[in-house]
Amino acid sequence: MKDVFVSPQNFAAVMCFKASLLKKYRTVNCIDIGDGTVDLLVIRNGKPDLSVRVSDRSGMAVLRSEISNAIQQNYGIHLDSSDVEQVLMQEETILDEEVIVEIQRMAENWLQRIINKLHTHVTDFRTNPAVFLGGGSLLLRKQIENSSEFKYVEFIDDVRANAIGYEKLTAARLRRG
Repeated sequence: MKDVFVSPQNFAAVMCFKASLLKKYRTVNCIDIGDGTVDLLVIRNGKPDLSVRVSDRSGMAVLRSEISNAIQQNYGIHLDSSDVEQVLMQEETILDEEVIVEIQRMAENWLQRIINKLHTHVTDFRTNPAVFLGGGSLLLRKQIENSSEFKYVEFIDDVRANAIGYEKLTAARLRRG
């Protein structure tokens, strides 16, 4: 192995997909909602603020499990991950409206719990843009867009954004030598 490049989670994706935001704003909050973790990185003046790095093990798997358990207990309906995601993506379903409303409510509450955890690192998300990435961000897009916790939000829609960003960032560094 000749060279090793290390970059905080989210940084390469935001550099690749949202570079214009980093030029326009001094501070950008990057929130990656994945299946296993929720990761926060703050970028200041185009560089990762290494004093604010969060990886919380309460990703979408936790939310899907909570929803499935609650719906099973309260309605006697067994939902798998696909059923939950179908509702969160607002796709057609034959589930009763009260079950759909309950799933949406639980997703809103879960998002608020995540935001509350992140508030220990970023006091107010309304003062700087937030970039959301990861598959969970796409599933929770409606809840994120409707949240009063954010003033300006952008999404990176490609769930492979981190991998693509790392590849491009590494290629650029190798070209520089």
